Amino acid sequence: MTNQQTGIHFISSPVFEFLASLYIVHNNEKIKPKKSEYELHPTLKSCLERIGSAMNLEQKKEVDIFFHYETFIGLSLIRFSFETNTHQDIEQFLVRLADTPAADLFTYLLQTGYTSKEIESINDPGEVLDFINESTIPESEKWKLTFLYVNREETKERLISLLKNYYVSIFKNELDLALEHHEESYLIIKDAGVLSSRSKALEIFPYLSKDTVLDPMTEVIFAPSFFYGHASMVSNKEGSILCLYGINQPENGQPEGWTEEKLLDALKIIGDEKRLKLMKMLSKSPFYGYELAKKLNLSNSTVSHHLSLLTSYEIVTSKRMENKVYFELNKEKVQELFEAASNLFSE
Repeated sequence: MTNQQTGIHFISSPVFEFLASLYIVHNNEKIKPKKSEYELHPTLKSCLERIGSAMNLEQKKEVDIFFHYETFIGLSLIRFSFETNTHQDIEQFLVRLADTPAADLFTYLLQTGYTSKEIESINDPGEVLDFINESTIPESEKWKLTFLYVNREETKERLISLLKNYYVSIFKNELDLALEHHEESYLIIKDAGVLSSRSKALEIFPYLSKDTVLDPMTEVIFAPSFFYGHASMVSNKEGSILCLYGINQPENGQPEGWTEEKLLDALKIIGDEKRLKLMKMLSKSPFYGYELAKKLNLSNSTVSHHLSLLTSYEIVTSKRMENKVYFELNKEKVQELFEAASNLFSE
């Protein structure tokens, strides 16, 4: 479903849900909102429990390899499936995966974490290993990626085996349940004006790069995910931005003004010591993810988590410069937050 005038697309993808389910079933406790009152939707909770109990120990070990919280290399296949036009059919996607040379596959699998450069030659071991070593992921994950790359033919077979077995034995029975929610999500964001206005899309999804979304030459793709719930994943490439959003995400769009609940939650978010340091850095100049991770001595996933929380209230915004996404402090929003807090406590 595409709005030709705005260049905004909505796609319902079985492949995206397939890959998202593996990441969420393995990392749900790490990525769920840190609110004491937050509860998984009962339908999603039951689904995750069914999938988790159906997996054997060997499958769980392989899921940890390819869908680890820090590296999530399996999620890079979301972009792969979109660019190879196999995102609508899981079996077609698996065939295309099998037909893709292992080295070419690694051009996607290594897009994990913030790095200071791009890989020019995936077949140059020295360049690839330097790329891995400069990434902002834990040392144990760097060793893992190195091993997987050096043994890339075996890695490809392991990945395909995991995906095929999981699809046939478990996920095939859950797919219809996930897709049932996509039509409802489409109607929600359509009624909210997301597909007809880029500025409205930013209002509902404030964590997206403003410059990227407002660039009329950039394709904006929204894809709902039952499994992602309140979470989201954004994939930026020159000429397109792909947002996989949990079906509960749009209702989190910041309303005009501050409710007491939203205000207190925002104050909790900026009260964290590391997020305060991050905000202080961004108040001086924009930084991209790799720089932030290096300067704060944090892993990719930790920086992503902090930025996600801050962008959810537009305290931090992002923009694309020279093919990199930079983050900066939204000083007007911070001032607005403090004024709202002052009004709340003076009532």
